[in-house]
Amino acid sequence: MKTLHPKVHGGILARRDLESHVAQLKKHGIQAIDMVVVNLYQFEQVIAKPGTSLSDAIENIDIGGPAMVRAAAKNHATVTVITERGERWNVAPGLLHRIVESGSGSAQNPNVVPLRKG
Repeated sequence: MKTLHPKVHGGILARRDLESHVAQLKKHGIQAIDMVVVNLYQFEQVIAKPGTSLSDAIENIDIGGPAMVRAAAKNHATVTVITERGERWNVAPGLLHRIVESGSGSAQNPNVVPLRKG
């Protein structure tokens, strides 16, 4: 339940170009989130295993991960999204450094980045 916390989603969804959003962040003690790196549950692999119980299948339905990806996609101008396991270190050289140094999310690279092996 931690990823469904209002401070997490508030930090992802807040638009830094809107004074009202910035004011709400400050009022509620929320930090803006510039990058969302998500390991989505491997639901298909779990249910493909013989003998998987309904309980195990239900436990592997990812709710928080997709919710954070969708929130980040909505605020793609300032939030970078990485969803592929093993691909996060293939982010364009220097992107992580620029994000940390500038505090500007993906403004340098204004696309949601669901990296895929290609």
